[in-house]
Amino acid sequence: MQHVKKKRSKALEVLISVVLIGGALGAAYFMVTSPDDFLSIVDSAFSLFRSETTEEKGKKKDGETENEKAAEASRGDRPGETEPDPGEDVASRAPLPAPTSTTTPRALRLLEKAQSLYASMDYSGAAKALASLSPGELSDEDGREVRSLREKAKAFADIVEGIEPLELADGRDVVVLHLANGGEVKGRILKEEGGYIQLQLNHGIRHRFSAGEVDRIESLSRAEILRRREEAYEAQKRKAGTLTPVMLFTLAEYCIRQGLFHKVTPLLEQGMAADPLFPETVYNEKAKRVYALFLWYKGKRKETLAAKTLEELLETFPHSFYTKKAQEDEKIKPSRTTPPRPASVEGPSKEPPPHASPGDTQPEPGSGEEPTRVELPEDADLIEAAEQALAEAREHEANSFPGKPDADRENLLAIQGLEKAIRLYEEAQRTYPSRASEFEEILQSMYASLFWCKKRQTLG
Repeated sequence: MQHVKKKRSKALEVLISVVLIGGALGAAYFMVTSPDDFLSIVDSAFSLFRSETTEEKGKKKDGETENEKAAEASRGDRPGETEPDPGEDVASRAPLPAPTSTTTPRALRLLEKAQSLYASMDYSGAAKALASLSPGELSDEDGREVRSLREKAKAFADIVEGIEPLELADGRDVVVLHLANGGEVKGRILKEEGGYIQLQLNHGIRHRFSAGEVDRIESLSRAEILRRREEAYEAQKRKAGTLTPVMLFTLAEYCIRQGLFHKVTPLLEQGMAADPLFPETVYNEKAKRVYALFLWYKGKRKETLAAKTLEELLETFPHSFYTKKAQEDEKIKPSRTTPPRPASVEGPSKEPPPHASPGDTQPEPGSGEEPTRVELPEDADLIEAAEQALAEAREHEANSFPGKPDADRENLLAIQGLEKAIRLYEEAQRTYPSRASEFEEILQSMYASLFWCKKRQTLG
């Protein structure tokens, strides 16, 4: 409306100017004495009109320039923003919203599902979900996240393969039997009948305890069980000191077996961050454990167990340099049907130097480190101690039957020896899960022997 008023005012000014100029020219026509003088006056009048009009336009332009500068100053520095056209709706010129992700709804759902599976330790499921996504469904940022997550999921799936939670890992319905002899046994009661308690232990072991063997039964809540395991985990971390990649894997393995699943993924991610070849390191660490056990059995001349362990090494870790060294030592030709190298295990395996002994490893070239000896497991002595304890217990047991000289004393020594051997073999089962079934047979035999020894003690 204001714009229209300005146009009307301008038109009125022009009309008044024309009238005044016309009147002046009419007066001049009657006053001048010749036509040439009249034409000269007309030219002067129009020149004056044109100069006034030009000056007004200049002032208007200067005013518009000043107004534009003031408007820009009020807007601030916003490059690329232009003034709206007079006929354009100003509301339509509102700032555009920030660009949204170009990831499709389907891809977002799958990515969210994969992240959930990954966090819950289902690495294979996460990798499978991510593999179904195509680059065209993802924004650049989401595409980078998917590639990173898929790489870690595939690597972690290989790392945790073969590591299973123990039977009591969930911590539900766990009790502690406080035995009359002062010992303690944790397990899950399967049934109570006929004066016996059948208990489910880890590694698939089931054992019956007579009512006379049990002093009392302590029930533990799941929260208490998990709290104790958390404390044991923290104690292991403190004992480890420096968290090397191998130690991080060992802690993750412990957490899987004990049901502390929420700690596994952060430990593996920490290992991946500390060692770019973390999957390769874990692969060789697993192979080293089997190789060390093979060397121990071989050194003890336990040929059957050594052969069984070597077979496990060849089948499970065909690409490890420990396997290659065992093949060289035993003069075994590499199989032509060796399975492909795991996708997460990349780069060359480290090999021992030609002059090294079977237990030596070769450091990275140029590292300045000396070759280190492959240490036999600290718990390798555990198996030997268990075997020795069992042998001594069997000797006492043989002399504990009625009619033997000093049978009562031998029976007591047999009970003590069997209890000691049982503790050692149960620890060996926890240390070497791959040998659990083998040790279970020995344990079942000892449980039966212990039962009859205690029965004789009661009857005597």
